[in-house]
Amino acid sequence: RNAIRGWIRAALPLGSGDDVGQSYLHTMVETFIMSLYERGHGAYGEGGGKGSYYYTKRYAIGSGLNSPNLDFLPLVNIEDDDVAGVVEEKGKEHLWRSSSNGTETHTSSLDEFVIGQLLAKDFVEALERNDKAVPLPSMGWQGSYQSVTFLSHNSASSTALGCGALDFVHASGGQMYQAMKTILLNRVYEGRAGITHLTRVIRAAFIASFLRDVGLTKLELPDDKASGNVSQEGISDLVQSKPPFVVCIEEMIKKKAVSHPIFTRALRVMGGPIHEAYLRGNLVDIGRNNLDGRQARKLVTPEGFPNSYVRGASGLYLRLGAHVESADGSAPSNSTASQSAAAVKGTHLHVIAEPVIPDGGTAFGGPVTLRVIENEGQCREFVKTIPEDGSRADWGPILLHNRSVSTVKKQQAASGITDTSTSTATGGSAAADSAGAGTAVNNSTTAFSKDLLHKGGFQALELIRITNITPLLWVRLDPHGLYNGRLNIMQQDACYAEQLFHDGDAIGQVEAVRALAERPLKIQGTPKITNVHDVPISELPVRVLGDCLRGSVALHSDLPHNPAIRSQAALAIAQWQNNKAPESRHVVGGTSWLGLDLLMQYFKERYYCNGNILPVNFRRIVLHKHIAGGASGGDTTSDGGYQYLDALSEKDERENAIEFADEIEIEEDEEYRVRAACVTAIASIRAKDGMTLPSVIEFLEDVLVSGDKAAVGSLLLHHEEDKLKRKQSRSLRDMTHRRLVGPNDDDVSNLPYVSLSLVAEALLALCYVNARPQSDFDPTTGRPIQVKTEHPIAPLMKSCRSWLDWDLERERIRTEANRGNLSGVGDACNTNIAPCAITALCHMTLLKQCTTTVVGNSDLTKGGDFASGSKRKSGVDELDESSTAQFYINIFDDRRVAKA
Repeated sequence: RNAIRGWIRAALPLGSGDDVGQSYLHTMVETFIMSLYERGHGAYGEGGGKGSYYYTKRYAIGSGLNSPNLDFLPLVNIEDDDVAGVVEEKGKEHLWRSSSNGTETHTSSLDEFVIGQLLAKDFVEALERNDKAVPLPSMGWQGSYQSVTFLSHNSASSTALGCGALDFVHASGGQMYQAMKTILLNRVYEGRAGITHLTRVIRAAFIASFLRDVGLTKLELPDDKASGNVSQEGISDLVQSKPPFVVCIEEMIKKKAVSHPIFTRALRVMGGPIHEAYLRGNLVDIGRNNLDGRQARKLVTPEGFPNSYVRGASGLYLRLGAHVESADGSAPSNSTASQSAAAVKGTHLHVIAEPVIPDGGTAFGGPVTLRVIENEGQCREFVKTIPEDGSRADWGPILLHNRSVSTVKKQQAASGITDTSTSTATGGSAAADSAGAGTAVNNSTTAFSKDLLHKGGFQALELIRITNITPLLWVRLDPHGLYNGRLNIMQQDACYAEQLFHDGDAIGQVEAVRALAERPLKIQGTPKITNVHDVPISELPVRVLGDCLRGSVALHSDLPHNPAIRSQAALAIAQWQNNKAPESRHVVGGTSWLGLDLLMQYFKERYYCNGNILPVNFRRIVLHKHIAGGASGGDTTSDGGYQYLDALSEKDERENAIEFADEIEIEEDEEYRVRAACVTAIASIRAKDGMTLPSVIEFLEDVLVSGDKAAVGSLLLHHEEDKLKRKQSRSLRDMTHRRLVGPNDDDVSNLPYVSLSLVAEALLALCYVNARPQSDFDPTTGRPIQVKTEHPIAPLMKSCRSWLDWDLERERIRTEANRGNLSGVGDACNTNIAPCAITALCHMTLLKQCTTTVVGNSDLTKGGDFASGSKRKSGVDELDESSTAQFYINIFDDRRVAKA
């Protein structure tokens, strides 16, 4: 990436006259080129490279330039017919979830790419919201401090200062922040102009720079062979109408550099009339002295594309409400007769959109895509308009054509309500609701088995689907990312559950996960029933998230999600639990800690055995049997003849599978990503009083003490390994077959390994812990006194200190061994535990000191007077040593710190 960055900045000179600030152009071109690699290979490498340890043929054969995500390449610069619009360029092949999204242990490159864009947006918005002085999302001429070109826009020309000067003085981190911001900006450019047109404009910029360097001032095209038989007038007309690609190159040659106005005009010329509505906006910034004549105030108007997105800190903020009602204007009724009448008249969807504009901010407006998914798989897209004045818009009614997902009879049957009991609902609704709630609470303890699976065999999606008596599955706004906004859509819990399990876009799945973490809302409408098959409706959102996290263990009729989505589900469960947490950490029993129970259940069923935490396997053995006419790419287990060996439990079945397999490959198992997210989620759970549960502290202590030290990563039994070696020897003698396993697998497959990344993730998770010592009251004085016990986080501090000492010792050994040729390059990959341990240790030391108070020089074991408010003197406890500056000075000077 550094080489690409240097090449771009050397090849593309920036022009002067920096009205809006074009210092972002270099970084945006760099981000676009890197995005092509990420689309084709993924963040972790789709299938790996040949000869690598995790090379997997079924994924590698469809990666790189062979990836379906790069179907628009190779791309011709000049074509006769214009391509289709924005929606067609983004493609509809990813509308529904399928095996192309990856497997339970493998994430596809496209999902990695789009989730990376979403995480970049989270990063930018976190900086934006934490800085109270930053206007949202733009403030007229001055621009936001979090914009991608703030300094170049307000201070001086980026060409005059140079990119280096801007990087050094930028308040938000310079080049790093600009790279994150251009990820979002690049998504807006691709969505509005189309990725093919954006590719052509970037090509034109490089070609213009090359032609200008060789002294050419005009691009000459070869003569058109078809123009030989036309008239002289026809030839003159043909010469005058130049292709858009040629027009862009000649304009850039004429200006001798690339600038913000030239780049934007080139996009409009290349996009043509199809993209015209999405590329409207001002190219010249509004002056700071321009006033509105009617009110004599500074003019703050929406500048449109691209100024509002380049200068703004974020995109559109909008609230969207989706409500389904019958054609007569009433909501879906519980009466069967009313439903039959509504089926004849039709059911309508009403959508209300309300932009959220901060005080003094700029309104975003223009066309936007509304996607409506109905029952039985019908998908329709409507182009609506967001008002530029920030007013509320009514985008309905929209007629829904299909049948309802569920019916009132199904709801009543699932909730245990008979037809005779419904007649008393009008007279005693309050009593019925309370009785139903009591039944749900009593039955919820028996509806699930010990492993938190429904005794009736229902998935959470099947349960929550019963609550939806409308034809609507889900609604999405701006699925192509034209506004890069944060959209809050108010729809049913069942709609978000359907979106999570059936939407093929990874961003849509993560949006559904985060929305379910906040459900049920206090103001949202609820069905008339209170439970479904003995499960309270209020628990269904987290049950859906739990099924997503647990994958194939809890699912039997839906595809399990890939590790990237399941990691987000783990964090969302923690968010749901914190929203619904009891008042105190001492509350036990019932479903008070349902979210924590789901997280612990996932960890136990995958990483616990006889009370011990198992090491993590980073590999899975995949068996492939050639099938005549079969597919070459994979499903979760067996599509195209692929099958995971660990999915077979019987001894004879495993041996037969190895014997008859034509190819045996080693695939990376990405389950460790979900494990790390689960540990972080468990550590972040607190009660309403802000305290961490004792069981969470004990769990983290077990993870640090017993987990992830040197472990043997064997995937085969001894007799299976011998059979595999004999089969490999026979295969190597037959040159017509590809090798079964890698050339070095026999040497490294059973070597011990240390999962440094998982240890580092667990250490960082300690920063979420908040605990204090148990306190009591003196019966004579009535003052609080501290119980003579160890601080709850003391065991965690000891484990953290041990990991720190261990990693520092490893660093000393490596330094001494490489002292002769030490360069310092590449050593960072070996030292990720020590920084995380230092961060966690410092955090817990400060927490321990803030929550422990003693009198004078008395020791902790002697008790203390909380009312005096005196602070502990340093040097008493060895665990407090990490709160001193000398402790870190010794680490920096490579001195051996005293062990606690």
